[in-house]
Parts: sequence; C-alpha cells; structure tokens
Amino acid sequence: MPGIASFKRILYDGFARLEAWKVPELSFEHLVLRSTDSVACVLVDKVANRVLLVRQQRPAIIRADNPLGVITELVAGRLDVDLGPKALAVKEAWEEAGVTLREDDIKLLNGGQPVALSGGILTERSYLAVAYISPEHLSGEDHDRFGREDEGEHIERRWMSLADFIADTTSHEDIRVWGAAQYLRAVHYENRLKATQ
Repeated sequence: MPGIASFKRILYDGFARLEAWKVPELSFEHLVLRSTDSVACVLVDKVANRVLLVRQQRPAIIRADNPLGVITELVAGRLDVDLGPKALAVKEAWEEAGVTLREDDIKLLNGGQPVALSGGILTERSYLAVAYISPEHLSGEDHDRFGREDEGEHIERRWMSLADFIADTTSHEDIRVWGAAQYLRAVHYENRLKATQ
C-alpha cells in the first residue's frame, strides 16, 4: 500500500490553484491543479439527425500541429457559479450556441455522477449530459458567433451528422466529446436491436 500524500504548499492561486504535494514513493513533488467541476452537454437534433458542437480557441490546446489552439467540443461551463449541473447546461447552451433549453430537457449521464478528466494532476470532474433538441430550441440561426464578450469567447456552431459523430472512424479531440459519442453510439445500437425484435 502506498504512503499517504501530504500537502506542502500553494504555488499559484488564481482561476485555478496549483499545489505541491509530497508523495512518499516519489523523489519529487507531485503537482495538483485544483479547479472547479464542470458540465458538458451534447445537443442532439433528432429531427435532422445531427449533433450541435461548438468550436473555439483554447490556449491549452495550442501546439505545433494546432498553432491557433482551436478545438471542437461540447457546450460546457464551469460550476464556479451558484448553479447545479442542469441549470448550468441551460445557461451555457444559450450563451455558447443560441439554444433555449429547460432543465427538464437535460439528462445527466453516468447516473448523474461527474467523471474525472485527468486524475493524475487535475481535480476537475465533469458532469456529462445530453439534450435532445428540435428547431424550436434554436435561435440566432443567422449568427455566426456566440459566447460572452466579457469572457473573451468567440464561439462558432458546428453541426455534424449523427452518423458521422458516432462512427468508429471519426476521431474526436476532447474526451468529453468522445464520451458523448460512445453514449450516443450505444443508444443507436440499442434502438436498432429493439427494432429487430
């Protein structure tokens, strides 16, 4: 059984907090990035058989093969406001994609439990959710940009066919998008199985 890690000091305290921890088995300090939990919601248009994603710049994604740091992801937000996961998904769907939802439209996945994004360094967990939308949920269809100006967000809507979204051959850049695709793939195959019985 490994020894018990012990807190040593705070290296940075701002939007997130970076802590140094001592782990008995390691000759170096283990870094822990404390961050608020989040919610990420896949928006599925059942009428048109498509999925609504958002595309935006993320500095943490900047690298040689992606110099602008642009990523396609789910509508998402941090639980750093006084809202529950469903209420936050409602707020973010409107701000990031111009989609009007109610909390009743949202289903939390994984039994309503959040999942760790990177247990090796990051404390953030994310609630994964799905909402089935139709044309009446959409507003601002003529806009090409969404997001909050005061947060520096410049977000584009990106539609993908449901078939392409769940295809084995489609690769996704974000673990939450990949998880949503696996969930929708399972639903698709379950529905096909029921239809053959």
